[in-house]
Amino acid sequence: MTRLTDEEREERINLVGEYYTTNPNASVRSTAKYFSDQGMFMSYVTVQDYIQRYKKRHPEKSDLVQQVIDSRKPLTVENDEVKERIINEARLVIEGYTIDNISDLLEVEYWTIIRDLAKRLPLLDMELYEQVKTIMNQNSMDNLIPKQPMSK
Repeated sequence: MTRLTDEEREERINLVGEYYTTNPNASVRSTAKYFSDQGMFMSYVTVQDYIQRYKKRHPEKSDLVQQVIDSRKPLTVENDEVKERIINEARLVIEGYTIDNISDLLEVEYWTIIRDLAKRLPLLDMELYEQVKTIMNQNSMDNLIPKQPMSK
């Protein structure tokens, strides 16, 4: 892997800063993916660094960049839409849906559902969390049982 020259790095900082601030749905991860797909491989950590550098190099855009950063912070369990999503995910688990099924059905990332059920659900409804936890633990144990080979 070749090291970037200072000029190349400056160009990337400007490209990332402009892209991030002008694309309303761009997260740091999607920005990293976008540039990596373009052949400029970078991690989301690099994108975060470049956005901060962009902000410092363009003080006239500093407030705009900060507003964009603040507007794209992940929603918390305090948000009504997030609460509704978490409760809905829990109910689907109880109905027998798998995490993959729920992910496809709700168009939510697999790991977001895992985080919702493991970390956020107990903050909302401990009784519901215990039900979901029991089901998920049982499903995990079932996955460890060897399946019978199919007969020929």
